[in-house]
Amino acid sequence: MLRKLLCLIFFTLVSGCGGSGGDTTASPVVVTPPVVVEPVDNSLKDVVVPSGFDWSMNDEVSINFKVVSTITMIDQSGAGIGGKHFIKVTAIDQNSEQVGTTLLKALTSRTGQLESTLKFPNEWSGIKVEAKVDGVVCTETFLKNVLLGDLEIKCPVEVNAEEG
Repeated sequence: MLRKLLCLIFFTLVSGCGGSGGDTTASPVVVTPPVVVEPVDNSLKDVVVPSGFDWSMNDEVSINFKVVSTITMIDQSGAGIGGKHFIKVTAIDQNSEQVGTTLLKALTSRTGQLESTLKFPNEWSGIKVEAKVDGVVCTETFLKNVLLGDLEIKCPVEVNAEEG
């Protein structure tokens, strides 16, 4: 009985080992080692930000547009041209070319003035303002560093000095 058991174990081991089944053309399996990626330090611990730094990507300025005459002068300044005038404001790049869409389209008050707050991206260099006065289109370009307070749009239109 022991002999039968040993024979059975022997034949089981021999048959389980397989052997060459005749297919010797099989390609060897290539194992690629894993790629090791070094961690990158994306922290901002070495960045020094000056106090008062503005993190916004837009500028917001309050402007009073005033349409004035280049012909009629009062105290060596152009007289204000009263009346409702159409104002169009567009942003410009460093080459004074229009950028994006129109920022503002509005009418001045009867005194020829328009108070407005404009918001535009920091990369823009300034604005171009067009005012339509009595059929004449008057254009002024203002760089970003002067966009504050009163901005005069000068037009070659004569006005009665008492009206300005």
